[in-house]
Amino acid sequence: MRMPTTLDRHTITETPEIAAALDIAALRWPGKTRAELVRQVLVESAEQMLASAEHRRRMIEKYAGVFTGTYPADWDEQRKAEWPE
Repeated sequence: MRMPTTLDRHTITETPEIAAALDIAALRWPGKTRAELVRQVLVESAEQMLASAEHRRRMIEKYAGVFTGTYPADWDEQRKAEWPE
């Protein structure tokens, strides 16, 4: 049997969790087939993950060094010295 594409293909089992996710997706994108919903959910999830990673990177850059100087340079040694061995 010849497949209509040379692209990689993936199989997904519609577990209860996947079915619930597709039911939710169907509310957002009515009229799409389950296969179309799988594609749509994957694409949108990837876009959200990229946006989240970008937001995290921006926050790290924004707040990097904010607490510099809050503790003395030897604070860890001072903290350890407070506890008996």
